[in-house]
Amino acid sequence: MTYENQTQKDQHGAARSGVQREKLLKETFKQLDLTLVKNALEVAQHFNLELTKSGRVKAKDVAFCQAFLDGTVKHDASGDYKEAGWHFFLSDGYCPQLDAVVELKGGDKSGTTEEKVFFDLMKLEDGCYGDHTVFYIFEGKKEDDKTTKLFEKRLLQKQAQGLIRKNVYVIRHSEMTKELLTDLAS
Repeated sequence: MTYENQTQKDQHGAARSGVQREKLLKETFKQLDLTLVKNALEVAQHFNLELTKSGRVKAKDVAFCQAFLDGTVKHDASGDYKEAGWHFFLSDGYCPQLDAVVELKGGDKSGTTEEKVFFDLMKLEDGCYGDHTVFYIFEGKKEDDKTTKLFEKRLLQKQAQGLIRKNVYVIRHSEMTKELLTDLAS
């Protein structure tokens, strides 16, 4: 089974809500004349590869598309993460024009997002995203809630201490512009 075909249980609507938020983010990137890819089909479309009649990636291009996703959308786990049972981490997307990994954080409820951002600080400290620019895009009520502010504060502290690379940014979805993203990624 490939990583893009994995499913997860959705016991409190988070996965369904996440898919809707990812569609909104993808649309925002499109409006900014940027591309956001997350799966092999989107990679094939980005590179204008010919698809099958049924709209799938041709067998000859699958390896290329999967290889492109490795290290951009799929990030192999190492060390302690592997020992804890993690094999890889999936980002919410990758923008090829900016060489930027995208993590979307949003939602109207408390709980999972708050827990995940602090796990993300650990992953950032351990270099799980490689050398890519990383955009943490906060959307909806998460744009300015207390957890987002604490995450941003801790991120900046760790960057000042040299523990996290300087090319990791917190961006509020409502403030996203192509100019902002381009400036940060350069």
